[in-house]
Amino acid sequence: MKSLIILSIAAFILCSCKNEKAQDTKTSTVSNITVVNETDPICQMRVKEHLSDTAMIDGQVWGFCSIVCKEKYLKSVKLK
Repeated sequence: MKSLIILSIAAFILCSCKNEKAQDTKTSTVSNITVVNETDPICQMRVKEHLSDTAMIDGQVWGFCSIVCKEKYLKSVKLK
């Protein structure tokens, strides 16, 4: 039963981020929040339609479609 729940959660997370082409770094305003990126840097989903979380990186607000993508990006930035 636990493995079925874990599998369901993993499938939901994977399906929540759609891959879209071309990352753009133009400024977007979403729900009164201005972010420097138009697409999520991890999954390339457009943050204008799917903004779920933000992070301050080098004095700029970056938008993410999910906390999962945000955590992956912050981890990759710290590793560099």
